[in-house]
Amino acid sequence: MHIAKLSTRGRLTIPAKLRKRLHLTAGTKVGFVEFDDKVYVRKIDKNYFLQFAGILPTKGKALKGLMRERRREN
Repeated sequence: MHIAKLSTRGRLTIPAKLRKRLHLTAGTKVGFVEFDDKVYVRKIDKNYFLQFAGILPTKGKALKGLMRERRREN
């Protein structure tokens, strides 16, 4: 477990070992997710958004549109 202290201005420093392991550098966006009585910190990058791909029921409309657009490019 890593421990950090919240400053009087509401700032939190992520411990160096975690920053290195998670490849968090200056400018990396993170999100805070509240679940029950816990707070999770998530790195916000393209992989974060890719996990949501396909969860909405579109009956393939989005995929068909992307395929049409791709064919036009070639």
